[in-house]
Amino acid sequence: DSVTPETVAPALKAAEAKKKAPIKPELADLLKRMDEKSSIFVVGLVKGKFDELKLPGGGNLPVDLSSIQKLLPKTESMSLALKVGADVNVEVTLGMKDGDTAGDMRNALDELIKQVKPLAQLAAAAEPRAKPLGDILNSIKTNSKDKDVTITGKVTGANIGKMVKPDPDGQ
Repeated sequence: DSVTPETVAPALKAAEAKKKAPIKPELADLLKRMDEKSSIFVVGLVKGKFDELKLPGGGNLPVDLSSIQKLLPKTESMSLALKVGADVNVEVTLGMKDGDTAGDMRNALDELIKQVKPLAQLAAAAEPRAKPLGDILNSIKTNSKDKDVTITGKVTGANIGKMVKPDPDGQ
């Protein structure tokens, strides 16, 4: 389940009238946790939605996604909040089955970020627009608390400028 304009307006009206909102309580709980200062936010209940999802894998892929593949079916909710200002700040929260799987998912994401960093360095050497990827990857932080895994990151205005109009001399 996810929030759409068709579900938000009746839910807000119901909340104002102190009536039961016509959305699932779990979804309403996700909505309550969103920062109203976000430029954009998206929430969704995803329990069972990733049971059959197959991530790419095998010898040709330079990163190992097997741990994340095993944990995705244990993901029950997802939310994304985007704040756009001088910088772009992103926060993604994965609601996992329990605290143990939240810790495992945080560890798997940390490992994935560690595997991607050398690839970003190679990309930056080949393409000037990719130079900011290292800064962006270094800004990513993961945390787990109770059943939630939170991933935060930032793309600075300066790095957005470098991606749009790279310095041909690499400065």
